[in-house]
Amino acid sequence: MLDPGKLLAAGASGALLDHSFLLNLALYDHFYFSGLADQTGWFGTGKTTTTLASSFITGTPLVDPRLTLYAPDGKATSAFSTEVTTADAYTRVASWQVMNGAFNINSTSVAAWKAMLGSIRDAQSILNRIDKTNKTATLASLSATTGDDARISRFRLPASESEKNGGDPKDAYWLGAREYSDASLQLLAEKIVDQVRLRGPFLSMSEFVNRRLGPTTDDYAQRGALQQAIDNTNLNASLAAGALAGFDIPEAAVASYKYANTKAGSGPSYQGAPGYLCQADLLNVLGNAATPRSDSFTIRGYGESRDASNKILASVTCEAIIQRVPNYIDPADKAEITPTALTSTANKTFGRRFQIVSFRWLNQNEI
Repeated sequence: MLDPGKLLAAGASGALLDHSFLLNLALYDHFYFSGLADQTGWFGTGKTTTTLASSFITGTPLVDPRLTLYAPDGKATSAFSTEVTTADAYTRVASWQVMNGAFNINSTSVAAWKAMLGSIRDAQSILNRIDKTNKTATLASLSATTGDDARISRFRLPASESEKNGGDPKDAYWLGAREYSDASLQLLAEKIVDQVRLRGPFLSMSEFVNRRLGPTTDDYAQRGALQQAIDNTNLNASLAAGALAGFDIPEAAVASYKYANTKAGSGPSYQGAPGYLCQADLLNVLGNAATPRSDSFTIRGYGESRDASNKILASVTCEAIIQRVPNYIDPADKAEITPTALTSTANKTFGRRFQIVSFRWLNQNEI
């Protein structure tokens, strides 16, 4: 109903908003998920923020095990359990954590994307198997994924076996998980890299997730990079066909609907169904690890000595691993200070501190 070149437009009964675009903008670039919120609700574990923080200090991983403890500005790690419980802890908690194994969404390595997409290889998954005859449900196990298959589920607790796991194609499509072969992951990784090359570099997560504002004729304005990559693989069509999930809606069929963007009203009628792979499914796989920049770098330096005739007498190559940390260059500003509130000129100019994690001289056969 909305012009793809706009986020806000006047409608017959009020303003029209592109809610998905705006929510992605707010979620991905303005929220930080520390894993330290109270888990004391009806469906929680009963652990409080204090309990989680204390366990985190002693090495117990959080829900996302890639988050590791970092003590900023020379503070003691023991101070973390106290700081995280204060009323304004949300303004400082990110300075106490670093991500082990972050993934740069601007990567143009097909192998790297494939490895990330294939990271869900379940040794065993459970499902809530429905008995249609007796109208009951019991917990059961899905068998381990075979070969190099990766399993992705829209549900935390599927209600059917996947099709590859012996489930009825229709039940599996609407209620179960899905497995993707090594060849499918390879194809998907290639298509994602194509989109990164076409649209990148992405300066923020929301820019990566969202479509771009533009005319109806611009594919970039119709869908984000991940969804475009999925559509370009055509992986959804065969699975939907086997489940008789729906049909394709031609653009002409919605021409009379008074849509400002008729392309958005066309396409598969089964789009968004549990068996339909969408970018939200892939973003769940990427999780907290996704980032639009890198914080660790491998830097190599080369030097040589030449004689008067310009002949090389000796050469040497070194390698350093450099990591950006939460601390600023100048300790006058604490790690939790936002860039707009910095007081130090050095920090305004150079930002966070870089540390040399390792340094070594390379042999010729390593270059």
